[in-house]
Amino acid sequence: MRDDETGKVVLVTGASSGIGALSVRALALAGHTVYAGIRQIATRSASAAADLTRSGTDHRVGVHAVELDVVVHNAGHMVLGAAEVLPFGIGTAIVVPGASLPAPTTSPTQAPPPTSTAEAYDQRHRSLMGDLGKRLAALIPSDADVTAVAEAVARPAAMKHGTRPLRTHIDPDRGGSEVVCAVADRLRADFFRRIGLDSLLTAGSSL
Repeated sequence: MRDDETGKVVLVTGASSGIGALSVRALALAGHTVYAGIRQIATRSASAAADLTRSGTDHRVGVHAVELDVVVHNAGHMVLGAAEVLPFGIGTAIVVPGASLPAPTTSPTQAPPPTSTAEAYDQRHRSLMGDLGKRLAALIPSDADVTAVAEAVARPAAMKHGTRPLRTHIDPDRGGSEVVCAVADRLRADFFRRIGLDSLLTAGSSL
């Protein structure tokens, strides 16, 4: 990721709806050129792709809908994880949304799956899921806003290298993911110190 003040080039997968679509908009409005990865652009997701493209045109920002069948993430983090490649200008920022965030209401919704697929899924999981949706909804604070996740996705792109947090949690109901990750990061930092790799730990990182 470039460290200058110019906009970045960003690829967002799963961009036809939900947090993905909101993230595309937030990143584009922040001045970045965004490629929105959407499957079946010509059929099921045609409306979602058109909505994102129109949003980019209306706001005069760079939004491009692209159909991705395969993403090969070859820029791996090797043995020691994200910290190993920090000295080479490669940063990692993970946004962890809470499981009970409300569904987006301001972004397009992808077309439903084929009826046969939906029926097969329902038959298999009905007894397990039951009224899970209602139970999760009951956990959502009245002021929870899913757009906060998209804003958190866009924020690290404007930060200097070495200052981006490894993880940002958006968890209104305090479900516990932040505590679990904090413990894991503390153990990882201790491991790095024990093997003499303190130099890979940055002040602005969760590591």
